[in-house]
Amino acid sequence: MSHIAVFGAGSWGTAFASILADGGSGSGSRDPMSTAPVPEVRVFVGDSAGRVKVLYTQSKRYETLTVPGCRVGSAMACQALACGVFSLPEPACVLVVARKNGTLDVIHVDQDAESGKLLCTIHEDRMRVGLERWVGLRLSVNGLFACTSGGSFRHVDLAACLHENAFEKDRVSDATCTWTIPSPLHHVAFYPPDASQPVTHVASGGEQVLLSIWSVERWWAHYRQPTEALETPSTPPTSKKRAAPTSSKHRELAPGEVWRAKNLPNDHLSLARPPMIRCIGFARHTPPDGAQDALASMRVMVGTKDGLLRVYEPSKKPRHVQEWPVVPKGQGSIRVLHAMPHTLLVSDTSRHLYMLDGRTGHVQFQYKDMTGTVSDVLTLHDSQQGRTWVLSASLDHLIRLFGTQRSTMLEQYFTGTDHAVSLVVDPQWTPPVPHNDDEDVWAHMSTVGQDASDDDSDTDADEASAQRAEKRHRRTVEKAV
Repeated sequence: MSHIAVFGAGSWGTAFASILADGGSGSGSRDPMSTAPVPEVRVFVGDSAGRVKVLYTQSKRYETLTVPGCRVGSAMACQALACGVFSLPEPACVLVVARKNGTLDVIHVDQDAESGKLLCTIHEDRMRVGLERWVGLRLSVNGLFACTSGGSFRHVDLAACLHENAFEKDRVSDATCTWTIPSPLHHVAFYPPDASQPVTHVASGGEQVLLSIWSVERWWAHYRQPTEALETPSTPPTSKKRAAPTSSKHRELAPGEVWRAKNLPNDHLSLARPPMIRCIGFARHTPPDGAQDALASMRVMVGTKDGLLRVYEPSKKPRHVQEWPVVPKGQGSIRVLHAMPHTLLVSDTSRHLYMLDGRTGHVQFQYKDMTGTVSDVLTLHDSQQGRTWVLSASLDHLIRLFGTQRSTMLEQYFTGTDHAVSLVVDPQWTPPVPHNDDEDVWAHMSTVGQDASDDDSDTDADEASAQRAEKRHRRTVEKAV
């Protein structure tokens, strides 16, 4: 078939047409000049129906993760994923799914099979289902961190839930610490950005909430105190008729807060400008020599609703040091931000994915073949080839694989009727070593001069004699008729 017409310009029609253009395989290579093979990586995908899928990038398998006890449906839609290595007591892959109904499913994923065991389900009772969503999720060596758009923060020490080499659900409540930060929030980022390291700081912000950096150690020191100590006010309460000062000189940091950005300068009408924060990311930054403060090693990237990218260096000043216009004015806001050592991946609500220079903010190129708004982005690094790959999920029911040097798509994977919401790489999984069947083939193959060859010749002679007898029978029947 040389010509195919697809009626309908929606997400389904676009995805279907793209698959047909690739020969109906659901994935295809769009860069014939690329000779480097795609690495085999296991990626967990959370979709809008609450299912967790498993994607193998090289073999192009896309299968459902079977977890007994986990419910699916639109009410349990996945909003965030987190993955890490946890000792149970052997090192094992643990996956956390943040769902729309305000629950967190902690799953132990098998190494060699697409199945898992539900360790526990954590309910966030403070979350207003339908009005709030999960804006931050991280699984690290010092536990599970989760935050809602309403500012409900939760930390669970999963190591404390182990008893006699088994995970005890009854210990989850005792190993949980909760607190509240200013809201409504749009995004929460964790520092260091490497998930294999323990979380030390958290950055939060929203459209009406300034960028703040919080210390996890100070959080624990404050909220793990006795209740009597927390109820004692440190300063006398202010009168209701007298408002608290709003000047930056008089602002007091909240418990656990170590830095807060200043208000933006007023606009040309002398009106206050809200921060308009949509996403936050920590860039890899080399601290100055001799620096002892953790803030000196931070470089915070903030994407805004009006398409700007602001860069903060908390150790220098409370306002942004750089501001880069990424999205053309009036064409959407920044939705996803992913920082790499020297570059940035930025996507907007207008179905664009950009590669930016992390030092100047210059758009190096824009990725092609994007027909849906990007919901999540991650990078895959192949140490053997020394190359980095970009994996993006979008609302057109496709997951795409790109390189970091060219804008052409390399592979694409169809997600089915439900679009992918969040992506996370399995840090422990290694591709299985292919079994070599050559030795078995040669072992069972007969050689010239053996009895097996004589048996084969006898069999061929018998088959020829039977065919001749059948022909003679046909001729006899035809003459009789």
